[in-house]
Amino acid sequence: MRTRFRRLTSHPDRAKVRAGEDRLELLEHVEKTLLNASARIAYDRDLAQEQGTSAFTGNSGSETKSNPRIEGLRIDMRYAWEQNNWNSLAKFAQSMTRLKQDDSEAWEMLAIAYLLGDWDRNRRREAQHAISQARRYGSDNEELLLNLEYIIANKSKDMSRAVEIAQQRVNIDPENADYIYDFVTALWNNGQRAEALQSIEQAVAIHVNNPDLQRLQADLRLREANLQGVVYKKDIRIVSKDQIKATRTNLSMITDAHLLPDDLLQMYRAIDNRVIYARRRPFTIGRLIRFGVYVIVGFILMGIITPILSGIASIVGAGEAVHTFMSFFTVFGVPIISFIHCFPPYWKIFQKEVGRR
Repeated sequence: MRTRFRRLTSHPDRAKVRAGEDRLELLEHVEKTLLNASARIAYDRDLAQEQGTSAFTGNSGSETKSNPRIEGLRIDMRYAWEQNNWNSLAKFAQSMTRLKQDDSEAWEMLAIAYLLGDWDRNRRREAQHAISQARRYGSDNEELLLNLEYIIANKSKDMSRAVEIAQQRVNIDPENADYIYDFVTALWNNGQRAEALQSIEQAVAIHVNNPDLQRLQADLRLREANLQGVVYKKDIRIVSKDQIKATRTNLSMITDAHLLPDDLLQMYRAIDNRVIYARRRPFTIGRLIRFGVYVIVGFILMGIITPILSGIASIVGAGEAVHTFMSFFTVFGVPIISFIHCFPPYWKIFQKEVGRR
């Protein structure tokens, strides 16, 4: 048998190559068991044990003892499961479902094998059918089935379904940080960014010392901050005060930013520099000349307007007050308005340039 299956490993058909490799691995296990007295005794003892001692609950020991073929397939399934041999697991589970259709354990393992195995085509539909069959025949491992359905939803890009399943998993085990991680990730991928950020903040407050949740919080906050802006000249530019405020708020929510991993730390610094750059005012020779011209013209105009307004206001006895106000505005107001107009921050410059596009 070993010679026959070794020939298959050089077959041009990929499926036959995998089948040959699986059989060779199984034959090696058989040889080690048969040629070792203690291994044979252990195998016989396991074969005689009741089904209730297994990791998966299924049929009773009396049913399996009455059918050695079913018990042998069950042991083969578990061995393939332990060895992560998904192709062999699928074959054993298929054989089990044909012999005993109401075996929920076999349907569970078949779903696992379909999802994790190396197949030439997509087996998600068959996996979902196996999950439905496992529920139909009374599987008591709902958590495992939900985990498998979550994998299917992610592979199918059905984010709404992924959020629903992730929520069910959290309801089953609210303290499981991995389930919380998946739930928040599903919310974010489904476009529910506000809900994802709120959920991760609550999770971090509860699981203070969980590094995975803390990293996820920083990652989502940086992603949210990175969304504040528009792509302009192959780079992200901030074009409003609201975007500056939102970006700084998200950055402030990240505690101990200097302790972030290198990839997130670089992203944090890039976003922080983007905010600093957006608020910076460019000083050039042309803008300085324009500023001087605006100030001079402003002084001249205010020198003409101030006497006129003072004369009109003197009719009602407020000429001196108006003259004082206009003088104050001339000295301080004209330079300030000229400065704001001639040296706008970069976010306002980008806003105008993007608007022209």
